[in-house]
Amino acid sequence: MFNYEYAWAAWAVPSYRLLPQNVRKLIIRSVRESKDQIQIENYDTTWPSQELRVAFEEIPSEILAVAARVVYFFGHWGNRKCFQKNGGYWKFANYCDQVLKDRLGMNSYAGNGMHLEVHQGLFRACVATKNMWTWEELDIATQTNKERIENHFIQPKGKYTKKDWGMFEAAAVGILEHLYKHRQPTSPTIKSYFEVVAEANEV
Repeated sequence: MFNYEYAWAAWAVPSYRLLPQNVRKLIIRSVRESKDQIQIENYDTTWPSQELRVAFEEIPSEILAVAARVVYFFGHWGNRKCFQKNGGYWKFANYCDQVLKDRLGMNSYAGNGMHLEVHQGLFRACVATKNMWTWEELDIATQTNKERIENHFIQPKGKYTKKDWGMFEAAAVGILEHLYKHRQPTSPTIKSYFEVVAEANEV
């Protein structure tokens, strides 16, 4: 069973304290201003103002991606009502993801094959076919990491038979397992996130 209290104290709290002061101010602003906002059909959260979006866009991707992960799990694992009330923690992470996806040109549905998605600041490398879907989280959502990860991807070609799809799935899942086994997060904060998650599953 996952030990939420351990993970929150061991990673979320110290990681939150390491966020730059301007980002911490943006978090409080976002929590306050997003209280009446909702998720729409594509899972994006509506923005209360263009001014808030501009404030997010001023943050470099490397910092924005880490902040999304830290704030999401600070709220998800913890008991801080100021972040949990009205979904403040996940709305902040969603705003980060929207800005990151726009920078990466990743707002359209990818369909079957191998593709990347952005969730709470991290890339998920996904394999999708009509028969299955699986993914692994790898690293922060930056252009450099996108190119590095996608360099390993393969894609189905033409009209596949049932046998072709089976072969593609086996090969693609093998690549996904290789990426997971050899992942080396470029952010020390995210590297420690993966380590603490593994520990929290054993505590």
